[in-house]
Amino acid sequence: MNRYGTSLFRLGRSLLGSVAIVGMFACGSGPSTTVSTGLAGARSTAHSDQSLTITLYNVNTRETLANLVLQRQRPHGVWIIPSRMARRFRTFLRDWRTGREHAIADRLIALIGEVASHFRKPIDVVSAYRVRARKTSRHRHGKAIDFRVRGVPPRVVWEYAKRFDNIGLGLYPASGFVHLDIRRRSYYWIDDAGPGQAPRYRPGIRQPGLRASGPGHLRLARWSTRP
Repeated sequence: MNRYGTSLFRLGRSLLGSVAIVGMFACGSGPSTTVSTGLAGARSTAHSDQSLTITLYNVNTRETLANLVLQRQRPHGVWIIPSRMARRFRTFLRDWRTGREHAIADRLIALIGEVASHFRKPIDVVSAYRVRARKTSRHRHGKAIDFRVRGVPPRVVWEYAKRFDNIGLGLYPASGFVHLDIRRRSYYWIDDAGPGQAPRYRPGIRQPGLRASGPGHLRLARWSTRP
């Protein structure tokens, strides 16, 4: 083998070694292959289609939903729950007072996945589906969730979620949780009331306005006038 061929051979061996190392962390060989992130309650990825295993805790029922797998759906790249786990998730987010269940909106699941993927910590669910919520409440239609990310200040989670479009986003400092729902036009609020108290919405909360959507482009983010 000449000097040029020897160099190519060595380069090939080097590249193969690099691919093998990356493959250990990104591809996996099947559902049982996981790579620990080193953070409690979350492990990533097991599959070539990108999956994330997370833990949720329901503060009302005191149930833990461990090893919930979310997968990146191609080509859009949104998080989904595999059909084999959808029923577990639906039951976990049931109305804890009545035991009744309701389907959870796919887009809300996708946003929960984004939050879980970013913080890589267990999520404590304060409220999801509620049978007796007012008719206009998105909790009543499986389109809202109140939650905490364990070990992360609610204000930090609230600020992070502002990157999502077409959402309702509430911060409840006295109760220590964030409200997230899906809607046609975004709206943000802060409610300083404590548990069981009448709402005390903080005035002057900056709402979504002009946002950059690409080089040289601006778009008007639509927003509603009430939570």
